[in-house]
Amino acid sequence: MNFKKNSRIKGNKLFDIDYPKQSGKIFSYEYPFNLNFKINKGVDKDKFKGPAIYVIEFKGEVIYIGKYRPEDKRLISLRWVKHIMTFTNRGYRVGGSALKKLVLEENKFAIFKQNKKFFEDIYRYFKTEKNKTRFEDTGTLTSFNRLRFADKYSKFNSHKVDISDFTFNCFTLSGDEKNLSKRKELVSNIEQILLRKYMPKCNKEYLGGESKIKLTDVKSDLEKSLDNLLNK
Repeated sequence: MNFKKNSRIKGNKLFDIDYPKQSGKIFSYEYPFNLNFKINKGVDKDKFKGPAIYVIEFKGEVIYIGKYRPEDKRLISLRWVKHIMTFTNRGYRVGGSALKKLVLEENKFAIFKQNKKFFEDIYRYFKTEKNKTRFEDTGTLTSFNRLRFADKYSKFNSHKVDISDFTFNCFTLSGDEKNLSKRKELVSNIEQILLRKYMPKCNKEYLGGESKIKLTDVKSDLEKSLDNLLNK
């Protein structure tokens, strides 16, 4: 078994940014939670298949490492759409308890607020009681690490969001095609090895610090980990 050559695509080539066509029944699709990220029609989904390890970069720095276990072509729709929604904090489906704690326990989280407008916009949105249903599980949950990331970049506050600095990488595990369960197990184990070592900024494992993670280093460890697991 081996990982196929990296399939790589820039954020602005992967997604078209649009506004939801209908107003939300549960909560409003108002700024800042008002963008839909549609997969560009020209994207070849065959290049982004599972089982795979995927790596997301921002300005050349690795910010997220994940896995996709199913042997299908839905990696983009089931994973990457949610990631771009939460990394920018602009997706119309973004929600969860991290937003609730941020808004209702404001003073506890003042330490990581670098972008005043970013948080003012969030607080203003939740002044409407109906919108507080977004504090629940919307299916696209943000986290404190993702909020910290979005807080740093004022470009995400703009009504015209620039996602060209994101790059999405997919390393599909191939070989032994009849043993899908083995390939799924391997990508799960390799993901854990990589997360323990790197702890990228948008993963839950991130503990702070500003060290930059390079894709070349992750790729090298990904391949070494596969060799080690296969040769146990």
